[in-house]
Amino acid sequence: MNRLFEIPEINPLMIEMKDSEDNSNSLSLKSLFEEYRSIRNEIRKRMESDDEIKFLFNYLYGEFDGRLGKAHVMEQLFVKPESKKGIFEYYDAKNKRKYPNTIRVYKNTILSEKTKLDFVNFSKYPYFEKNPINDIIRLTENLRHLRESCPNTLKIGGSAIFVPSYSYESLCFPFLCKIFFDRVLVYSTLQMICVGYKGIPLKDTGFPYIESKIIKPYFEFIKSSLKITMYNNKLILKKEKDLFFDVFERKVLNAKRFLHEAISLKDYNMFYDYFENNKIEKLKEFNEYHLYELVKSNNYKKIIQIGLNDGIGASYILKGLKETKGILYSLDNYQTIKYDNKGIEFIERMKYDSNFLFVNDKIPYKYLQALGKKEDEPESFDLVVINNMESYETILLEIYFSYKLLKKDGLLIIQNIISPNVFNAIKYIDNEWEFYEKQSNISPLFVIYKKKPDLVL
Repeated sequence: MNRLFEIPEINPLMIEMKDSEDNSNSLSLKSLFEEYRSIRNEIRKRMESDDEIKFLFNYLYGEFDGRLGKAHVMEQLFVKPESKKGIFEYYDAKNKRKYPNTIRVYKNTILSEKTKLDFVNFSKYPYFEKNPINDIIRLTENLRHLRESCPNTLKIGGSAIFVPSYSYESLCFPFLCKIFFDRVLVYSTLQMICVGYKGIPLKDTGFPYIESKIIKPYFEFIKSSLKITMYNNKLILKKEKDLFFDVFERKVLNAKRFLHEAISLKDYNMFYDYFENNKIEKLKEFNEYHLYELVKSNNYKKIIQIGLNDGIGASYILKGLKETKGILYSLDNYQTIKYDNKGIEFIERMKYDSNFLFVNDKIPYKYLQALGKKEDEPESFDLVVINNMESYETILLEIYFSYKLLKKDGLLIIQNIISPNVFNAIKYIDNEWEFYEKQSNISPLFVIYKKKPDLVL
């Protein structure tokens, strides 16, 4: 399952602010959340006398959700700690926990225009097992943040974290945020990431409502995420350790790759085991699995990938190409400097090197430009995959020079669309260029374009 959902564009007229909550809507997840809460409460109770359950619970939430939830995803994707400051809103002065690269402020803080911040974390709410905060109280706090705290503390263009919740009104809340931020992304059930604050305060009062059909895809995403979280917690209660650690390791590895964190030898060994022993079906939750299916189902023979990186994404492509007897051109001038050739080593270990041509002697877009001038290369590639987060201008050049190399019905896939540079490049080609036609996405982290033939660049 994909761990990320991006809220689509929304017309402000579609949202109605009502005076009170309405529990009648069928899309509310409050009952499922109550079931989840009861499981967590049971775990908490048994942790007091059962060290094994305590170990499993702390392992899951200390090593995975505790690290990759809260501010970590935001910091990794949108905030450069060395150049920007963040802010955590605290409920009282007693909380003395320190967070790196942040400054401390308290509830109702008002900052001047010069001192407003790039990043505000509004996820600091009373923990529900210890303080039984209900869903509407949490939503009311989120609405207060949108109405008061964002204008008082957040820079124009800044980013903020909110906590997703489960009533119908709460499921409408991300769509309301979309009016006030350029982008709104929900990461599993852990947090809602809002990027590009527009500086407009929420003036309406009450609770947000929007048509059920509009929020239905988001509802299904949150429902699936919540069920997976409940499943993991049930494994803890049942002490099914082998299954628990199998699921856990895949979750951590998926999250590492989502955040572009370095993966370890243990991680590589896990991937090798899945690929080598035909257990690739277990990796469906990883976004690159879609690339394997795409290559195999379309019988692609010739592909370019820009950004080999750790080599895992290329392995999915190459597994498909081994079946179709094709070849992958992989361009990466940072492979030695940044990845210590680990991507190439993994490809060799997988014995995919006979289907693999690695190029690192040129800047990728210059190689694409030179390749397009060769007699037999133009219009010979089935697919180009751009998998980097370089500068906005570099990504545009890679997209531009890929056009000539693609077949008439060839596809261009751009990964890492949550990266600001990639997102802005996509926004530009959608508005300004006419030689690619956007296709249905196979993953929330990809965008797919089909080449429009017979256009002269």
